Amino acid sequence: MTGALINAFGIILGATLALLMKKPLSPYHQRSLKIGLGAFTVFFGLKLTWTSLHGSFGQVIKQFGVVLLAMILGKIIGKLLCLQKGSNRLGQFASRKIARASANSGALNSSPCGADLRSAGSRSLWLRGRPPTLEQPSSASANKFNEGFLVCATLYCAAPLAMLASVQEGLNDFSPLFVIKAFMDGAAAMAFASMYGPGVLLSALPVLAFQSALTRVAHIAGLALQNQPCPMADAVLATNGLLIFCVALVILQLKRIEIADYLPSLVCAPMLIWLVW
Repeated sequence: MTGALINAFGIILGATLALLMKKPLSPYHQRSLKIGLGAFTVFFGLKLTWTSLHGSFGQVIKQFGVVLLAMILGKIIGKLLCLQKGSNRLGQFASRKIARASANSGALNSSPCGADLRSAGSRSLWLRGRPPTLEQPSSASANKFNEGFLVCATLYCAAPLAMLASVQEGLNDFSPLFVIKAFMDGAAAMAFASMYGPGVLLSALPVLAFQSALTRVAHIAGLALQNQPCPMADAVLATNGLLIFCVALVILQLKRIEIADYLPSLVCAPMLIWLVW
């Protein structure tokens, strides 16, 4: 629950700063933040995997082999379930909303009355026999608020980091990964708030509820796994660490990895360790 609160606070802080300053982060500061977060994510992911492997040298090798096998099987299952495709569709939905919001912002800034009927899009509407109409300010503002809430809540909840951080916290107390996600979501909220306005602030609520629920489920599952004679919970944490490392490669843009397809490996790992232990 603590991590979800930190994540929600990061979103609120980023959106609030954007609304007050009216100025997004510069490209230089965005690159610096990305490099810093990526480096910390690499360290945290590998450390989590290393500290989750216990026993003699042979047992450590066996556990690590199970983790790798779980990731292979998880990838196959995720591919069959089209998890990454579903995640991509959510991203595309958000991208369309963002593109439309950017276009609307450009139109509003192009003329004093709030719309430029001389634009290419407006001319196209006239040619098709559908004269462009101007939305009432209150209606446009409400639509912008709703879209900001929907787009941000979708992106923040659909990110693989939401599940990886929640699993880590549910199994092993507080997860520093939530701090990384809070910085990333806060930086994104600064950009979204300048586009959508205060609706971005409200998106922190579903993020808090969703990640708190995931953490609770992981905690309940962890209690059952820790009562087993074989290190089932440690297998989940070690797999989680490697997935976090993969997220770092994506953040640093070193390799494109379909993270969502690997999420079933968190379920495969304890099952495999139970079979081979």
